Amino acid sequence: MVLRLCEVEKMNRFFAEKIISHQAVLSSEDAHHLRDVLRAKLGDRFEICDGCGKEYIAKLTALNKQEAVLELEEEVAVDRECQHNFVLCQGVPKGRKLEDVVRHATELGMREFYPVITERTQLPRGDVDKSERLQRIADEAAKQSKRQKLPVIHNPVTMSWLLQTAEPEALKIVAWEEETQNTLQNILQGNCSAKVYLFVGPEGGLSAEEVLQMKEQGWISVTLGKRILRTETAPLALLSAVSFALGEWI
Repeated sequence: MVLRLCEVEKMNRFFAEKIISHQAVLSSEDAHHLRDVLRAKLGDRFEICDGCGKEYIAKLTALNKQEAVLELEEEVAVDRECQHNFVLCQGVPKGRKLEDVVRHATELGMREFYPVITERTQLPRGDVDKSERLQRIADEAAKQSKRQKLPVIHNPVTMSWLLQTAEPEALKIVAWEEETQNTLQNILQGNCSAKVYLFVGPEGGLSAEEVLQMKEQGWISVTLGKRILRTETAPLALLSAVSFALGEWI
């Protein structure tokens, strides 16, 4: 069976919970969606991804309340992933702004996401760790945007932890409203780093001391132009601009 790409594009997409012997097993949540929302029937075909880059056309062979099983029929030769590994780091903002950032950044090609506790982070009451919910949001956004890889949503980390663990050879960019010299156009010329860290502060931005510490660890501060962007707008603008400049929108 050979399907045209336009036919594949119209199919509903699911990420397999596991793949065993040419069979994809979906979660109970996805089984519910197939059964009660899509009203799927045995023999119907869907897009199945392994979450690591491989994509298949698969036929539904078993469906109940607990799981769905599909037979993998054909691997699809298509690449929708960015060639660069974009790691988005966001100072934890108020409310549910992280949800919008994760959702839209997933559509734009983000591979990893770190909520970061900074000097000016105003921690909410209760548990700041919403990583499980954010991961579900990223998974849904990956389905909708037909990603082949699921972004990894990390637990909240401190600024010091991030600075100590960010890969030395990666390109590390921090957006800072007080930067007046470095622009994205300047620092991206000739860049050949496969991994790119992008950092945006919370409401109130980053302190001068924090930015100095980041520069000491190889981070480059950049301006995002003449206007001040909201904390939930800046990471999307930064990711889009860097992605375009590095040729990911071709």
